[in-house]
Amino acid sequence: MQTPDALPDDAPALPPMRYPATWPYRARLLALGLLAFLFAALAAPSSAATGTGAGRPKIGLVLGGGGARGAAHIGVLRVLERERIPVDYVAGTSMGAIVGGLYASVCLPTRSSAC
Repeated sequence: MQTPDALPDDAPALPPMRYPATWPYRARLLALGLLAFLFAALAAPSSAATGTGAGRPKIGLVLGGGGARGAAHIGVLRVLERERIPVDYVAGTSMGAIVGGLYASVCLPTRSSAC
């Protein structure tokens, strides 16, 4: 007895596929991503236009998640300010995003001004 999804014996054989069926969609997505990257790179202002030439390097700070790390992040930010190390970019996850957002908006006790 044949199962309903089995092909009959006299069915023609299908040619083998060289690529998976999703390949054209992935190629289009890759091409779209490359175009978006190229557009963003060309649209971004150059260092000559912003006036930040061969000065100091940019410093980015990445803060991780976790409630206990939030207090540690504040301590690190205090040390960076005490040593006069400027932070240009701040990114974070979970509690790190909250602390980084407060730091960027000048609402942390490490800064001299209050909210």
